[in-house]
Amino acid sequence: MDLTQDFFAPIATHVKEHIARLEPLFGYRGAGNEAWLKSEAVYALKMAGTPIKGMHGKGPDLCLYDGSFVELKSGSNWDVKYVLNGLKYQTPCLFLFGGPNSGAAKFLEQLGRQSRILACERFSFETGEWILGLIAPLTNLGG
Repeated sequence: MDLTQDFFAPIATHVKEHIARLEPLFGYRGAGNEAWLKSEAVYALKMAGTPIKGMHGKGPDLCLYDGSFVELKSGSNWDVKYVLNGLKYQTPCLFLFGGPNSGAAKFLEQLGRQSRILACERFSFETGEWILGLIAPLTNLGG
C-alpha cells in the first residue's frame, strides 16, 4: 500500500470537504477531535475502495488492509510533542491540527526537525488554519 496515494490522499480530500463538522467540538477541551478524525478517515478509505482491516483503542489506532498500522493524533493547540508521541509505536502517524489559533508555521518547522513528513496539506476554513499530515519516525527500529 502506498501511504501517500492510497491512504493519505483520500483522507485529505474528505477531511477538507467536511472540516466544518469538527467545529462543534471546539467548546469541549480535548474531547472528540481524534474520534472524529478516526471515523472520517475510516469512512474516506471505505469510499475510496481501500477499507481498513481494524480499529483499536490501544496501540496504533488503525490496522490497514495490508496489515500495517497507523496511529492518529488530532487537536487544536499546535502541540508538537503530542503529535510526535504518535510515533511511539514506530509506525506512521496521521494527524490533524488547527483551529482558531495561529501556529501552523512553527508547528511544521518543529515537526520537520523531529520526524519525516511523508505528506502534508495546509488549508483554511472559517474555523482557522488546518494541517493534515502523515509523519514517520526519523529512523525505523531494526533498520
